Parts: sequence; C-alpha cells; structure tokens
Amino acid sequence: PSHDMIADEMREDGIGVEVYHTGAKLGKQIEYADAKGIPFVFFIDDDGKMSIKNMKTKGQEEIKNLNKWCKKNISKKED
Repeated sequence: PSHDMIADEMREDGIGVEVYHTGAKLGKQIEYADAKGIPFVFFIDDDGKMSIKNMKTKGQEEIKNLNKWCKKNISKKED
C-alpha cells in the first residue's frame, strides 16, 4: 500500500497523520518531524518493511502490523 493510503486509514481511525511528500533525504524528514513535535515517524522501505521511530527516545523498531502498533501506542484525537 502507498503512504497516502496508509495515512488515510490512520486518519479514519482518528490518528493525526502528516505525509512528507518531497524527495528530501530521510535525515531532513526526521528533522522536520522533530521541529514540528511529531512524536513518531513511520517508514516503509523499498522491500515493504515497516518501521517506527520514537522521536522522544530516538529508538526505532520494525513492525509487522501498523494497526496493532497504533492501538497499543497512540492516543486518538479528540472529536
């Protein structure tokens, strides 16, 4: 699935999402997220492997199921 499709699914679940659409290097994208106070950065590599980076702890982990990870780790936006 594309980044936009995944972002749309997360938004439907009430999770705030922003997609970085330019071809900037990954480091620039992480700096952008950090400057905006975004707590987690989600990556999909060319092989389809998904990873999450915690911007507070700087830890990164590979994940198999984004929906399960989100339900466990992210508070949903208030309506």
